[in-house]
Amino acid sequence: MSKTKDNSILNNNGKITRVANKKNGKIYFYLRNFPLRYLPEDNEIEYLNRRFDTWDEAKDFQQQCIRRRAKLLSLTEDNSSVYSKFKKYVHIYLEPNWESQTTINNMNSFIENQMKPVFGSIGIKDCTEDDLQDFFVRQNKKRDVRKVVCAMRKFCKHLVKTHEISMDIMEDVYVKKHVPMHPQDRTPLTRKEESIFINELMTSGREAVRRYRHGILLMIYTGIRPAELTGGEWKNIHFDTHIFHVQKTYRKSGSKCTLKSTTKTGKQGERDVYIPDPCLEVLYKAMNRYPSHWIMENICTGNPISTDTLRRIVQKVAKDAGLRHRSIYPYLFRHTFATNCVRAGVPLADLCQFMGHKDETMLLTIYANHKDPMAMDKYAPVFSHIVPDVHKN
Repeated sequence: MSKTKDNSILNNNGKITRVANKKNGKIYFYLRNFPLRYLPEDNEIEYLNRRFDTWDEAKDFQQQCIRRRAKLLSLTEDNSSVYSKFKKYVHIYLEPNWESQTTINNMNSFIENQMKPVFGSIGIKDCTEDDLQDFFVRQNKKRDVRKVVCAMRKFCKHLVKTHEISMDIMEDVYVKKHVPMHPQDRTPLTRKEESIFINELMTSGREAVRRYRHGILLMIYTGIRPAELTGGEWKNIHFDTHIFHVQKTYRKSGSKCTLKSTTKTGKQGERDVYIPDPCLEVLYKAMNRYPSHWIMENICTGNPISTDTLRRIVQKVAKDAGLRHRSIYPYLFRHTFATNCVRAGVPLADLCQFMGHKDETMLLTIYANHKDPMAMDKYAPVFSHIVPDVHKN
């Protein structure tokens, strides 16, 4: 940021420089000090700095920024529609800060397909809080609109600061957390489905499956979370005691993956889980065959694979195994493990410790609330002796 009132500096297009990385010798091209936009409310000019692999990429991005900056003046049209003004605001102010092209495409698609029919004819000064509230409530029933709501809040605050509207019409708009119309199927796998999946996992010819089958097997046998698996290191596995020390998570946050030194539930999540012999043998072979720091290491980057990559591998195995009649995803192995432990008679207090939960609420409401098909046969002898047999008297 630069403190200035001189708008003539916006005529500068920055500078593209060629820099060599001293560690790997690779050549990069930097677009430095490009004055992207003037912020009148802060009396500052925001500068943009980006790195590119080639000169052409840096030059193309510089031209895109010039075109975005040129459209800045058109944002102050008098009482243009909410649709057109919001679209320009997103393009000029928000898109340069989004690294994911998917996010940009999804936002543009939502604006064109959902906002244009509703707000294409409503002027920015004629739009009310009720109009926005009703629109987002209707859309929230179909899709997650948190990203759009956040962008709209920034847009309205910008209009207030530039004195285009007198009050923030998004200030009291409330949108509940989106609940999918078709909730995720948490029904645990049956013994047959689990056997079919494991058999396909161990015999699959896919390279990605062979490379990461040991980690998927570890989830099945221990019930750990997918992010706890991707954040696991080989040093956390103690082969002599059959123990895996769960300590870190590697999960996706926005468009990036971050490594956290704590698990999802904090201190309760850091725990030891027991690894059975069949799984331990596969892990030992994988450690010797693929020597690395992480249990699920990406051979290209040296970082752990993302949970999205793990989900795609699991879905490929399920498809090859012929389990297309239901949805199978990594977290389902955790549901199945917890349910099987409850059916086997493991006390809930002990199971909470193994699963990394604070209390028994999650086990009772989500993981282990499914009916046992063998319950009737198991307790038939008990039912037979509850009432005295009067016929013998």
